[in-house]
Amino acid sequence: MKSNQKGFTLIELLAVIVILAVIALIATPLVMGVINRARENAAIDSVYGYLDAVEQGVAEYQLTTNGMTFNPENVEFNVETTSARSLKVTQNTTEHTIPINFNGSAPTKGKFKFDAEGNISTTVPFVVNGYKVKVTNGVGSIDDSES
Repeated sequence: MKSNQKGFTLIELLAVIVILAVIALIATPLVMGVINRARENAAIDSVYGYLDAVEQGVAEYQLTTNGMTFNPENVEFNVETTSARSLKVTQNTTEHTIPINFNGSAPTKGKFKFDAEGNISTTVPFVVNGYKVKVTNGVGSIDDSES
């Protein structure tokens, strides 16, 4: 009699499991790196959105009676001491409260200035969702420095 058994041997199954384990070990760090870069880019994008809202808020504030004399050039804006929905700034002993219309992950910390051309640069990096984002002349990047 002829035995017609079909199936895989134990050695064949173990070889497949080992190959899958090696692939998983190689792929996991790559996937985690992609996820981390996506989170970093999301933090940078949040800062861009926030700064766009700040620029809009400053421009609208300058059109009000209280803001007619407000010049944002070289004034340091401090996010940490104000809410994300408004900025309080003192210029020439006058305190200005500028409303910011922003929905999203607002920075919880950071200081920035406008230059003469209207570009924004951070003096203290923004902190968004645990990531430090620095902005130089309107260009954002993750700040990896220890401080």
